[in-house]
Amino acid sequence: MNYSALHQVLSLNLSQWLAEHRAQVSQDAAVLLSGKALLQANDSNLSPLKGVACFALANEIAALGITPTTSLTVINDEQWVALTLAAKQVITW
Repeated sequence: MNYSALHQVLSLNLSQWLAEHRAQVSQDAAVLLSGKALLQANDSNLSPLKGVACFALANEIAALGITPTTSLTVINDEQWVALTLAAKQVITW
């Protein structure tokens, strides 16, 4: 699928990022959570992104020793490259 944008949320507080930037994330965008944002990802925190494709890298989930929420699609590095190429723009936060 092609996405209007890929928002890569790396080291920001997830709740704060959502409060400040949720309006910029359209329904045809995707969000990749990493670092601090991934550690804070749960179904409740991700509810403002309902309908938006949310992703996390499998190797990072394994390294952090966390169980991903059902709201996240877990992808490998190859899928991440495809996701990045499928987005019209990539925004790193």
